[in-house]
Amino acid sequence: MTHQLLLVEDEPGIREGLTAFLQLKGYGITTAGSCADGLSRIAESDFDMVITDWHLGDGIGAAIVAASQCPVLVISGDAERVEIEGAVGKVEMMRKPVLPPELVEKIASMVVDAENLDDLALPVDAQDRVDLIRAMVRSRHEVGDEAVTVRDDGTLVTVEARLSYDDDQLQESVSKIGGDVRCLERGGQAILEIRFFRSGQREETDRLIGPHEPWPEGDGTVAVDFSRADHCAPMRFVELLDRAEAAHQFGRSAYFLNVPAHLRLYLELLGRAHVMPMRETAGPALPAVITELWR
Repeated sequence: MTHQLLLVEDEPGIREGLTAFLQLKGYGITTAGSCADGLSRIAESDFDMVITDWHLGDGIGAAIVAASQCPVLVISGDAERVEIEGAVGKVEMMRKPVLPPELVEKIASMVVDAENLDDLALPVDAQDRVDLIRAMVRSRHEVGDEAVTVRDDGTLVTVEARLSYDDDQLQESVSKIGGDVRCLERGGQAILEIRFFRSGQREETDRLIGPHEPWPEGDGTVAVDFSRADHCAPMRFVELLDRAEAAHQFGRSAYFLNVPAHLRLYLELLGRAHVMPMRETAGPALPAVITELWR
């Protein structure tokens, strides 16, 4: 699920820059250049979160806060004068200047519904990748589980591992999992970061469908994501397997994502486990030519 954010900012350069940055992070962005425009957007659509500057050309962010039914992040260079009243949802504040990584972390923490912790569970393939990364890190570095942190923004999963030393071999091994992989140094600490699609899909252009949805027309790659349905009957699973085999025979790529363990067992009992479309490596979230923009 892509979280939908409303960004209210009256300075065009800041508004356009933040929009581009947050879109690269996987968020859906609607923008407003004034208080009146922001109120109009709120009245027209539902958002998962609102980000607003406090001092706008035609008013202050208090009106935006009062009108919003979702969490609101207020950004201000004059925090002492921010007075928030009449808020319906959660409201937090950040002081300018705001660093992009800190903004993304704040957004991720605010759009999570703390009352629905079951929604935080990662799909099977994403959790498998996180567990594999943890095991790979611990096999080469004497660190605990707390050295590996996971951020899930609903579209992308980012795994950050604090290493005891720079480890090019580990980076090369982890890169085989797929996704965007980079090594950093932060405060004298070696950091390995891996980011991949939450769904586990290979490319953003792959057609992602649920097990009960019709297959799209054309010859594009199809990724059948079993986490998009509450259940899938064993016989339906076999039908999908036959469909994928037929697609491959005609040159169309198809693969399965997040297949439940009981369906894998069913194929083993049928003696057909060897023909199930293999899970692909999770694709990069950013095109190779702009990976340097990953901040």
